[in-house]
Amino acid sequence: MGNKRLEFKQTSFFLLLAITLSVMGGCAHDDPLKGFVKTGSPYQGGSYQPNLDLWTREARIYKGFDLELMVTATYKSTDFRKAYVNEYARVFKLNESDRKRLEQDEMLAAENHNEFLIASFMPESRINDFDKKTPAWRLYLVMNEAIRIEPAKIEKKKMDPVTQYFFPYTSPWKSIYAVRFKKNGPKEKTVPETGAAKIKLIITGVRGNAELNWN
Repeated sequence: MGNKRLEFKQTSFFLLLAITLSVMGGCAHDDPLKGFVKTGSPYQGGSYQPNLDLWTREARIYKGFDLELMVTATYKSTDFRKAYVNEYARVFKLNESDRKRLEQDEMLAAENHNEFLIASFMPESRINDFDKKTPAWRLYLVMNEAIRIEPAKIEKKKMDPVTQYFFPYTSPWKSIYAVRFKKNGPKEKTVPETGAAKIKLIITGVRGNAELNWN
């Protein structure tokens, strides 16, 4: 008698399980998230992530074991800008006219400037002041180990979702700067074109110095 009760309970359990799975399978056809594609990268493949990795560098300055400065910078090369345009157009579903306009703006910017997006962290936030007239730190761009150029403009940027999406190393604890070095000017005949140069971004101050290199 005990074995029959056990067999009945087992049969009831498997029958209930089969009904539950059948109902769940039927509901799946109406699941509004069925078309959602999971991916390890928010960029869904494409060329943006490889270009972001290729054109981004990080440097740190320590005093003993204490961190003085951590800086991450992306060099906005022509290739990087093209990947950025493609990803921006995909995310915001730009029509062809708007996409071409964005691409023209980016290519013009690349023609006129060597530009970097920089995110910096310092324990002493008061000296995170690259954009000031008398900063605690100075920035220089060195081309092919020969030509040193000072920034034409350093602009402090606000943290926003778009910036964080395209430059995920940014955060509310870092200061963000757009740094531009002119390509056209008195030295335009000696400044190599983008892609043909060995580029070095130098960050220096009384707390130390760091170099970020792009070949």
